Amino acid sequence: EAERLARMDADEKHRYELEQREKVIEEREKELALAENKAECSKILASKGISTDLVDFVVDVDADTMQANINLLQKAFTESVRAPASPMD
Repeated sequence: EAERLARMDADEKHRYELEQREKVIEEREKELALAENKAECSKILASKGISTDLVDFVVDVDADTMQANINLLQKAFTESVRAPASPMD
């Protein structure tokens, strides 16, 4: 990468630096959104009576995807609770 930078003129270096900064900002925004969604997801799971230990299985950066994951987990959880216990061998 240093060699590539050395071959760039001033404008190219400036553009490259801006691109790198934008990537860092986007990554931080993604991390922040994930942290915020994780907190929100924990609240939702708790309100539904589902262990918040499962938050990492359903949290997502995208709120719609996260909600769909929560719904799937809740459905599976409800079905497993309702299912009759099978005898152990």
